[in-house]
Formats: sequence, structure tokens, C-alpha cells
Amino acid sequence: MARCTRLAGAALLSPLLLAGAFAAEPAKDHPLVGRYEGAVLDGYKAAAYDEVGLIKEPFQNWGGGKPDLLRVEGKVTLYLYRLPKERSLLEVQRNYESSLKAKG
Repeated sequence: MARCTRLAGAALLSPLLLAGAFAAEPAKDHPLVGRYEGAVLDGYKAAAYDEVGLIKEPFQNWGGGKPDLLRVEGKVTLYLYRLPKERSLLEVQRNYESSLKAKG
């Protein structure tokens, strides 16, 4: 299975979305974070107003159940990326976090 991440709203990261819910690729990546080098944009979805559940804890803490979600509402933009095989999801997430912190 391809390793994927999504970028929701104000560049919050969460793993794995179903590609069938996505439209054609937008003209460019999110202006605040861009695209991780070597990643491929597989899908995109935007809504002027919607709700999304953001995972609040690491997968390891789920104990086999469902994750605890933070429900947020507003403009939602989702990007589905296929990561380079030699990169881990954590490595890419930390890269995005560092980039956002550097931009304030």
C-alpha cells in the first residue's frame, strides 16, 4: 500500500485518505508548505466550509481502537501525496513541522 499524507486546512498533517474522494490535481501545492521533494500529488479536494477530524495522538496510543479526534470547522483543503519510498512518514512530517516553525 502506498504511504500517503494529507494536508488539511492550515497545513495540519494526518495520514491516509481514500483517493476516490479527490478531484484532479490543482495547479500548485499549498503556498505555505509546498511539496516534499520527490513526493507525487495524487489528489486534491477543497471546500469553502466543512468539518474535518484531526488525529490528536500517535497511532501507537490507539490501543487497537479508534483515535481521539479534534473536530474543526471552516475552509478545508486536502492534499493527498505519495511519498518517496526511501522516506518515512515521520521524516516528512518533521520536515513540514520545521518548515512551518521557521515561517512563524
